[in-house]
Amino acid sequence: MQNFPLTLDHIRAWCDHRELKSVFNPEVGQLAFVAAPGAQPVRVWPHPKRNMVTLLQALPTLVPPERRSAVGEAIGLLNSSSFMGAWAMNSDKGEVYFRITLPIEGALWSDDGLAFITRVLIGTVSGLQPKLLAVSEGAAPQSVMVQSPG
Repeated sequence: MQNFPLTLDHIRAWCDHRELKSVFNPEVGQLAFVAAPGAQPVRVWPHPKRNMVTLLQALPTLVPPERRSAVGEAIGLLNSSSFMGAWAMNSDKGEVYFRITLPIEGALWSDDGLAFITRVLIGTVSGLQPKLLAVSEGAAPQSVMVQSPG
């Protein structure tokens, strides 16, 4: 594929090129695709007035109301050490997700560039999901910063 802007049409074409199943939801104007077997879908959320697009991947479970404050603290700790992207939580639903927002205007992306962004997104979520789920179930927020052996 030639370099392309990150519009929904181009991202859908990228999914087709990579043989990734994608689904468009016209009600919310979003696209979702599964980039790795067993992974949560990557959601593509355009912000046309801002000339940006957000790629995000949510955790598979919702945070119970009584643990949202602790998970919020854990997310703050993770964001303070992130190089790219940000963790966020929809406090109404308790949905936790990692998002990367990228420019549409003035930037062309390659096939490999979008694949890299997708790997960063999926790798971040899969690597930190167990720690965030543990906080959701009662672990201390600071436990997300503990390095795993190896």
